Amino acid sequence: MLPSSLGGRPPPSDIWQDPIDGDSGQYRRLCQHRRGMPNAADLLGYAQDLAYRERLQPELFHYLLPICLNAWHWNLNHEGQSEYADFVELFCLSLAERPLLATHLTPEESTAVTGFMRDAILARVGTGPADTWLPSVATFATAFSTLKSLWHEWWEMATHGHAVGALQYMSCLIYPDTENPWFRPKAARSGDQPPRLWVSEAPGGEQFWKPENIHFLTTVLTPDYLRDALARATSVLGDREGSADRLKADFDRYSTLLERRLAALPEILASPLRHGSAWPV
Repeated sequence: MLPSSLGGRPPPSDIWQDPIDGDSGQYRRLCQHRRGMPNAADLLGYAQDLAYRERLQPELFHYLLPICLNAWHWNLNHEGQSEYADFVELFCLSLAERPLLATHLTPEESTAVTGFMRDAILARVGTGPADTWLPSVATFATAFSTLKSLWHEWWEMATHGHAVGALQYMSCLIYPDTENPWFRPKAARSGDQPPRLWVSEAPGGEQFWKPENIHFLTTVLTPDYLRDALARATSVLGDREGSADRLKADFDRYSTLLERRLAALPEILASPLRHGSAWPV
């Protein structure tokens, strides 16, 4: 549910923002929208403005932001395959590359936005293929500097899904791509390789992970930390399928690759995503 601090504002009585695609009617249609989900093409047009228009109308941004967040949430809950996928890519790009929240919202409103997205992501972690929710974690890390709060709740593994998600994440660090038991080609939606841990819902542009998040992840992601996490996951899951036990058995076998990937990760996270990155194999 969207925080109440973001709702309740009336639409602007005068819309002066000049749309990039020339269709000013999209603003009127979005402001008149009342029930259900808005037109995906109209939202995509507004996302283009968010990403590329230098001057934005503050009142319009205030009114449409909850609609944008709802569409992002809808897409997340539909495994990134909804009619809003193109909108989400540009919306997440704009959050990562532009100071939209700092410019247009109060600190309390900004906190409400990050809290809403954090909770939505945590609700999805481990509930489906990792390539349907892991990009949202990276989106959070490119857009906001508070990955620490999301991460700690996730890796406490208070739920079955969080434990499964932690195992999937660890498998991407430990296994060679072709030997990862979590991501056989027929089981991975993306095809022939596990998801890349750094790729967000907006894989283009110049965005990269916030320095605070890179620092946090490099201090917490160690072999000892991952061993402890494996033990917690085993306890939470009861390991009926043997997945955690297999990961523990392979931990030492692939320890050299794990160390190489942990060493490479900070530089990868600090590089613009559109440049691509080489993952030690």
